[in-house]
Amino acid sequence: MPTVAGRWYHGTSGAASALPVPAVAIVAPPIAIVASAAMSTRRVLMSETPCPRLPVLSAAVATGPPRLGCRHGRKVREVRQEDICTLTKITRRRMSSEEGRIVRENVRMTDTDPLSTTATIVADGLARISSVGTHDALRAADHDLLGKTAPLSQLKASMRDVAPDQRKALGQALNDARRELETAIAERQAHFEAEARREQLAAEQLDLSEMIVDRTVGHHHLITQTRERLEDAFIGLGFTIAEGPEVETDWYNFEALNMPVGHPARSMWDTLYLDAGEPETILLRTHTSPVQVRTMMRQEPPIYIVAPGRTFRSDTADATHLPVFHQIEGLVIDKGITFADLAGTIEAFVKVLYGEDRTTRLRPSFFPFTEPSAEFDMTTPSGDWVELGGCGMVHPNVLRHCNLDPEEWSGFAFGFGIERMAAQRHGLDDIREFVTNDIRFLSQF
Repeated sequence: MPTVAGRWYHGTSGAASALPVPAVAIVAPPIAIVASAAMSTRRVLMSETPCPRLPVLSAAVATGPPRLGCRHGRKVREVRQEDICTLTKITRRRMSSEEGRIVRENVRMTDTDPLSTTATIVADGLARISSVGTHDALRAADHDLLGKTAPLSQLKASMRDVAPDQRKALGQALNDARRELETAIAERQAHFEAEARREQLAAEQLDLSEMIVDRTVGHHHLITQTRERLEDAFIGLGFTIAEGPEVETDWYNFEALNMPVGHPARSMWDTLYLDAGEPETILLRTHTSPVQVRTMMRQEPPIYIVAPGRTFRSDTADATHLPVFHQIEGLVIDKGITFADLAGTIEAFVKVLYGEDRTTRLRPSFFPFTEPSAEFDMTTPSGDWVELGGCGMVHPNVLRHCNLDPEEWSGFAFGFGIERMAAQRHGLDDIREFVTNDIRFLSQF
């Protein structure tokens, strides 16, 4: 093939330099020439280095009309200089706007210091990453900053044209820049994922707490209310409140109250004994009378006390009995106390507790710790009589056991069940309702 004078075309400056090049025959039709020109021109524009394929587009031609010939059985014609200019313009017009932007950026990068260009790319990239607000925008930034057509990738590809003594510094700078951008993208991605997770949790949140519509304030159990009401009534009559242990000895619970060994109340069928000490010496108190004994032994008369508390007996629960129940007992020790004082005291506290329309009566009875003894009854709204408890004058033997002289001191005692008093007050016929813990029942009081 003959050799003619040709020119190299440089994509960045557009200058031409005379170099000997071989004449090239274009085999493809004009549209193929345009496509080939587009590919070659894009490669030329990305580098200052002459492209060895450019003579295909810028082959020099001899003066005169075009010469047609035949190569490999195809018609060919040589390309004139004005054809090259036309092909270059067409190629530039057919490049996409995005390709043009990338080309222009890379062209600008070749005109400046690579290290300063790298720093600028990182600064602009970090600003862009921090400003994105969606996953799609972050993916686009990732592609533009770290993709194959990204400025950093182009700088890395051009390292072969950098002086050998500068390649190490430029390579380190490019690696650091890429690592910094990747870290920023990863942090921004983590931020978006955290925001999405928070939004998902907020959308899927379920309130499993139970809503209580009626936030009423609780109140004391009915037995506690009745006990406090009785205490207030007796305090108003001049009594004080005395308390004692629920676990007692045989002496305080029986012997001091004139119930010697062999008394029926000592039987295991009535008393709950504890497995402690000598057999049948430690027990759960069967009444609050031991509190009266302890008070008389440690306190000098006059004595005016009431002893409320819990007591225990081996009874089967029914409408009128419970194995664990509450009692309140009263004791008066003074000089000149008579049975009339006892009757007047019972009448007074019944009227305070139930109303002025109620009245009481005493019926003869027997208790080992009082003499004489009686049962006291109270009228109901219908006019009937109902039993409340027992009472009587303190037995002289009890006074002697407590180191009191029965010739000098006298007194009376009484006692009754608090559950029975509450049932009478509220018209209940079964005291087991107090211990079933039915909130529907208890909330009425």
